[in-house]
Amino acid sequence: MIRLKQAVKIERPIHEVFRYTADFENVEQWDPGVSASRKLTPGPIGVGTEYSVVVKSGPWRIPMRYVVKEFTPPARVVLEGTGKRITAIDSITFEERAGGTEVTYVADLTFSGLLASSENWMRGSLDRVGREAVAGLESALSGGMYIQRAEGIRIVK
Repeated sequence: MIRLKQAVKIERPIHEVFRYTADFENVEQWDPGVSASRKLTPGPIGVGTEYSVVVKSGPWRIPMRYVVKEFTPPARVVLEGTGKRITAIDSITFEERAGGTEVTYVADLTFSGLLASSENWMRGSLDRVGREAVAGLESALSGGMYIQRAEGIRIVK
């Protein structure tokens, strides 16, 4: 298993940061390792909400299904992603700080098959992807304009 952990302070209120980040349909806006994300279940976001996510890895596109496992507004959201040879547990916590919100993103990645034997080789590139994702989240929430949707917030630059 590989654990990625990054934290960032974002100068926005906790409820805005949570609402945007917890809606995993937005992940393609801020995570450069994701090429597409679509909410599959109707209704408001909560435990059981499912997303179809396409992860980029070099020239490959890896389809994954993410399910919200824990949803505690505005403090925490946990999603479990499964793909052909990967399982990801993404835990995102939010803490109110003076002038904004601290977001801590932890991703536990477990590989199977040939990928399991390549974990040490992949660790450096996955650390970089994790740093870029959190930097992308900070960038998305620091600039742009919020677009209110029926179920959440999108950001348009």
